[in-house]
Amino acid sequence: MLKFITNAAVLATSTILCICFFEYMVRIMLPQYDPSGHIGFTINSDGTPISKKRGVFRQIKNTGDYNVLVQINPLGLRESKPLETSTLNDYFVVGDSFSFGWGVNENNRFSNILGRLIVGTRIFNISIPTDFAGYDKLISYARKNGAKINKLIIGVTMENDLKDYGSADTSNSRRKIQPDNMLYLNQLKYFLRNNSATYFLITSFIHQTSLLKDLAKSAGLIIDNYKVLKINSYNNAIIKKSAKKLHSIAQNLETLVLIIPSRRLWVGDKNTKKIADENHKSFIAEIKKFNIEYVDMRQIMEGKGNPMKFHFRYDGHWNKEAHNLAAKELANKINSVKKISDGVK
Repeated sequence: MLKFITNAAVLATSTILCICFFEYMVRIMLPQYDPSGHIGFTINSDGTPISKKRGVFRQIKNTGDYNVLVQINPLGLRESKPLETSTLNDYFVVGDSFSFGWGVNENNRFSNILGRLIVGTRIFNISIPTDFAGYDKLISYARKNGAKINKLIIGVTMENDLKDYGSADTSNSRRKIQPDNMLYLNQLKYFLRNNSATYFLITSFIHQTSLLKDLAKSAGLIIDNYKVLKINSYNNAIIKKSAKKLHSIAQNLETLVLIIPSRRLWVGDKNTKKIADENHKSFIAEIKKFNIEYVDMRQIMEGKGNPMKFHFRYDGHWNKEAHNLAAKELANKINSVKKISDGVK
């Protein structure tokens, strides 16, 4: 019995040492898979959502959708221009991961492209993965750090921005999308994804190998990102509260809202699409009551024939083609509003 315990201990120790050595070698030889160099987020002492670290980090998807570098400024934001150099004529973009430019290079974000399309006006981006409550905090945080905010573009993500903003602690809430029996397994997956380069390497290989990917799906280890879209309901009270919260952010500012449509409009069963359509139309009807100017990307994307082509294949965020399209539509809207105001003068 003692010999068995000794052998088991030696085997366990050897296995752990081999895993640690392999992990170390992956981090050295393939630094793109090292989680310590990946982008992450936190909440500062004022409750403002910002990046955990400052500097240059990597944003990589193990499905192969993207692998880009993300530069974070000293304030914990993805904006290369110092906020204190802004003027009242400049635009500030605030939003969640879509406006942050998740998965695309900084110069391919709609805010950066818009800055190249609008003459005489700079575009500052203070977006971070959060919600309306977080947008409010980001604006205050930017102002405390020298930003002169008079013109605002708010990116509204219809998939997750509509919440009960009358309740406490809505900011940065996370909806549980996995079945209860998968909860602990997914917690383990998230822990490994955030801490193990070996895990990232192995899962990247699995995702890019059809047979292994199919086996992982059958075992429930890979959950199709479209499944999260089944969690959907229509709640007029939440729509009204969300529109009211948006109005409170936009007050006293020259505001333009970018409506980022939910994929639920195009993916799922007939009932799911119907509910998404009701949410979309009702929210726009509510913000119209507050006379908020907006650009609805739903109509633009559907007009191109296949709206899903503007998203990454395995990740729900916009690809660079979508950012380019949004920038052009925002520029057209800003220029048309400017012409109207100039005509009034």
